[in-house]
Formats: sequence, C-alpha cells, structure tokens
Amino acid sequence: ERIQFSTYEDATDLYLIINNTEYTPKAVPTSDYLYEINYTQGITQEQTTLLISYSYPKNEANQEFSKDFIYDTETFTLKFDQEQLTKSEQINKGSTITVQFPEKQDTAQSLNLYTTILIALLFVLLIVTTVYGFKKRKNVKKRNRETESTELLTTEKALLMSLLKEIEKKHRNHKISDETYEKLKTNYKQQTVDIMSNLED
Repeated sequence: ERIQFSTYEDATDLYLIINNTEYTPKAVPTSDYLYEINYTQGITQEQTTLLISYSYPKNEANQEFSKDFIYDTETFTLKFDQEQLTKSEQINKGSTITVQFPEKQDTAQSLNLYTTILIALLFVLLIVTTVYGFKKRKNVKKRNRETESTELLTTEKALLMSLLKEIEKKHRNHKISDETYEKLKTNYKQQTVDIMSNLED
C-alpha cells in the first residue's frame, strides 16, 4: 500500500505513524514536496490509525496555511508557536482547510503595554494606601470621640429613664391626659432606644 502526502517548502521534522509504529517518508522524485511510504501490511478503515506530522517555518510572505486532503481524514490539528490554532474532525477527501496565522505582536508595543499596566497598578495601589491611611486615622479619631461621649450618652439615658418614670407616675395620677402621655412616652422612649444603640456600637 503506497501512502503519499504533500508538504510546504522548507518543511522539517517529517514523520508518519501507523498503528503506533513510526515510519520515515521518502521524497517523491517526480514531484516537489510530495512524500510517500510503502506500507506492506495493508490499510483497512477499521484497523489502521494513521498520523502524519511535520513542521514548517512561517515567514513574512506566508500569512496563512492551506491544506488539501487527498484522503478521508479523522482529525487535523494545526499548532503555531506551541499553541493550537485549529482542530478539525471528519474531513472528507478533496476538502481544503485554510487557516490565517496570528499577527506577531511588536515587542516594543508589548513592553509599552506592560509598562502602562504596571504604572496603572502602582497608581491604584497608591490610592488604596492613601484611603486606608485616611480611614485608619478617621477610625482612631472616631474611637476617641466615642470614648469621650460614652459618659454623656450614659447620663442622657439615665435622665430619660427617670423622665419616663415621672411621666408614667403623672399619668397614673391623672395629671396628664392619655394623648399627652402617649406622645411624650413615644418621643422619650425612642430617644432612649437610640442612645442604647449608640452605646452598643
């Protein structure tokens, strides 16, 4: 069984594996970039696994890769700089696959981009550090104010509690109306709750 396949100019690292056995293909003298091997064991679709691999350098003139398939092919994979560009499966005989190579990124542009990102990150870090320091100083001042106001809040709470008891006493003795009692009770009770909440914080 004669197996032939074509490559591009300057193709290197050619090898062919059939059923886990590697073979070295030979160039066909009558055709450029055509290679073949003679496989004596016969090829059947159910029993034969065929892998063809080769490398070829990309230059400025070659911006795309095109491959014509002269056999029904189960899987085709194209890699560029160790990264997979495309993978196709169940390719019919007579099909053609064309793949565009990615443009090579300019090193200076990449360096400028990385420098810009680094400066941006440093700027963000500076803002975060400044805000953190401001909040830290603010929290210290807040804790000082809280310490100074604890005594005031405790005193206000005690006075409001006494006031609520006095209002309750006057209401029981019918010295204030029910309406006045409810309004005063609601008002001073809410103030007491607010003070207790501040003390807990």
